Amino acid sequence: MLTRVVTPRRIGFAILLGLAVAGLVVAVGNGRPNPTAVSDRSAEIDALIPTPGSEVLRQAPVGIDLVPGFTATLTVNGVPVPEDELRVDLSLGRFLYLPGEGTIALNPGPNVISATYWPIAEGPERSRTETWVVNVL
Repeated sequence: MLTRVVTPRRIGFAILLGLAVAGLVVAVGNGRPNPTAVSDRSAEIDALIPTPGSEVLRQAPVGIDLVPGFTATLTVNGVPVPEDELRVDLSLGRFLYLPGEGTIALNPGPNVISATYWPIAEGPERSRTETWVVNVL
């Protein structure tokens, strides 16, 4: 009958293996969709950028991705993003603001992003607004 000797090396290896497994479990859990990101938002919205409730850096882009045929304006913490600072790609329906390049800064802590959007063919009288909060590190 063989008996194995418990050595400090084997104990260390077992601890490292356990930490690796725990790290993998945490990483997989963090890769799951954020339940607060799934909302009852309208079908015209493909994505909110960044995802509601996410933690981002101060220079992270903010915006909205809409289905084709819509346009949008953005506000950051209640301040409208100037039209000439909004990056628009109508073919993709993407409206982005890059805080590092513009006049409005993201502040550390919670920041409120609002996108007002409407069908291009119908005009702003048919607008809706989607508001979400992101946390800046």
